[in-house]
Amino acid sequence: SPAVLAVVGAAVPPLIVGVLYMAGGAIWSDRTQFTLGGWICAVTVVAAAVGWPHMLAVMALAGGGGMIAAALVAQRDRRGDGRSVR
Repeated sequence: SPAVLAVVGAAVPPLIVGVLYMAGGAIWSDRTQFTLGGWICAVTVVAAAVGWPHMLAVMALAGGGGMIAAALVAQRDRRGDGRSVR
């Protein structure tokens, strides 16, 4: 049905992105990147359960919030204030 195609079409690309982040985090031993990939995958699954069109809001708010949080953690780690995640 068109509703199922809309949900699958909107959920598959972020799942691929999440898996790629997790793979990059595993390859380079970057816990922040791996955690971000897991977060993106989890948010996508929850958003798909919510259904169309509200899934876009869930993905934008929770997924975008995760990206902002990961950026803040990476900035803190780069600054070197002694609270490294690794």
